[in-house]
Amino acid sequence: MHDFTIILSRNGSIINKDRNEAISTKRILAYLSYTIELEKGFTVRDYFKIVNKYKLLQVLNNFYPAYIKEFRKCPKTNCKGRDVKAIAIQKVCSTDFGKTYTYIDVNALGKKPDEHGGTQYAIDFMRLDKMLDLPLTFEPILICSISKKGKDDFRYTFPTYYSLWDVVDGLINELSFYGIPFERDNMKKEIISRMEEVKKGTAKLIPYNVVLKNVKEKPKSIKSVAQGKGK
Repeated sequence: MHDFTIILSRNGSIINKDRNEAISTKRILAYLSYTIELEKGFTVRDYFKIVNKYKLLQVLNNFYPAYIKEFRKCPKTNCKGRDVKAIAIQKVCSTDFGKTYTYIDVNALGKKPDEHGGTQYAIDFMRLDKMLDLPLTFEPILICSISKKGKDDFRYTFPTYYSLWDVVDGLINELSFYGIPFERDNMKKEIISRMEEVKKGTAKLIPYNVVLKNVKEKPKSIKSVAQGKGK
């Protein structure tokens, strides 16, 4: 973490807060580890304005070109989901008491709880025309346990800072979970189709105990093949 801050502005520029001047597009990679602030009212659209302007940021992830192309095709206004109020970026540190995992999580924040009481939703299948004009927000860091032992479980949140890298890498990783926009949309259609088959009773379902048995036997089968015992 560095002592000075850079500001992501709504006009697509990144500002050196100490000097009150825009950072050169040619030098932007030198600022990836610096703490950032978001200009008031900053949206996902403003984020894409920045990545579109600072083209060197696009080389950091192979999925950027496809999503920049989708961004340019979106309407200029009113690109937001009806039931979503913001897109939230959050640092997560979780442990299973053997290994510790740290990553950036990105979720859509619902306007009201769903039937399970949840207010956070994955953005994996969200098109940009459903999120560009939503506010982009930073959440406190979440430190939690993923242990199955109840006595070891914990969940805490603390104030934290975010770097330019956290945003540039974290958001595109979440958006591209299923690949480029074309692949994302096809996967969504396939899942919806499978759900309809289940509802209609035409889907071929596999009992849970059969799936569990296959999962348990698979490592053994792989080991046999490796040792030359299988076909």
